[in-house]
Amino acid sequence: MLQFPLPGMDRSTPQPSLPRYRLFLAVLLPDDAGTQLAALAQELRSEYELYGTALDRNRMYVSLLSLGDYIEFPYDVSRWVQNHLKAMRLTRCTANFDRVSSLGDRSHRPCRCPIAVRAGAGGRGLKEMQRTIASSFGIARRSSFTPHVTRCYDHQNIR
Repeated sequence: MLQFPLPGMDRSTPQPSLPRYRLFLAVLLPDDAGTQLAALAQELRSEYELYGTALDRNRMYVSLLSLGDYIEFPYDVSRWVQNHLKAMRLTRCTANFDRVSSLGDRSHRPCRCPIAVRAGAGGRGLKEMQRTIASSFGIARRSSFTPHVTRCYDHQNIR
């Protein structure tokens, strides 16, 4: 029996590369906040019967702005962003992370849902920082931005 390849599926056709690098801006948390959130992650695992591993301390940050996904590392974009941020005058802010939930609507399929602590009204300063940077960079900002710190990934949703 002969089997012919479907158009575009033969091995001689180069396959498109998937992005390997995600560039984004984030705010690192102070050490004391990171320590508190690391302890909270363990409490959440017990309280909600989560099986996902808590993320390392070096993964405790608040993502502010996505700068895109890239196949090769975008050194030119990275340098531009670094130089631009050095010239900006951003003010220090505080945030109160006061609730826990899954991010996004993942109810339609099983997945590794991100479980995060989120800042409600206590996240105004971070929202303003995101708005300022996005405007300065000429990037359309997501109006639904909620400051959060992802603590683990799990197969269940927390609402």
